[in-house]
Amino acid sequence: AEPILGCILKFLASRILFLHEFSAIRYNDGMTISSTLSPTALAAYRQSLYQRRRAEEEMLAERKARATEVAQKAANILKQRFGATKVVLFGSLAHGLWYSITSDIDLAAWGIAPENYFRAVAHLQDIAPEFSIDLVTMEECPAPLSDVIAEGGRLL
Repeated sequence: AEPILGCILKFLASRILFLHEFSAIRYNDGMTISSTLSPTALAAYRQSLYQRRRAEEEMLAERKARATEVAQKAANILKQRFGATKVVLFGSLAHGLWYSITSDIDLAAWGIAPENYFRAVAHLQDIAPEFSIDLVTMEECPAPLSDVIAEGGRLL
């Protein structure tokens, strides 16, 4: 229920911000100028804002798709080269609720030998420099994080 509620709240907040931006255009000093704009000028502003938002959403969707591909590639590498028996994607990329342009890729792995951990992390950083990849070994994972991974993780 919590992830759904978070998603609903995020959606409502974005709509409120969107409506606020359309109701008045503000200068840096806070002065409202919507009453001085012609309906044509205001419509042009709204269209421009809509197009920018649409472009940002498309760019974010493309980045998320690329991050998902990189996560799968990383999971395969962890299994093939570093002996991971299981890899789970967790965090914002897994559930999507607060995924943003700065989101990283969070992976949890089982079965990686402690002496191979830093080599594995270094290798993952090289496969896609545009993303930060965080790796948690479940053998060393604190219980609260382990619970989060178990509840919201996605098996890769």
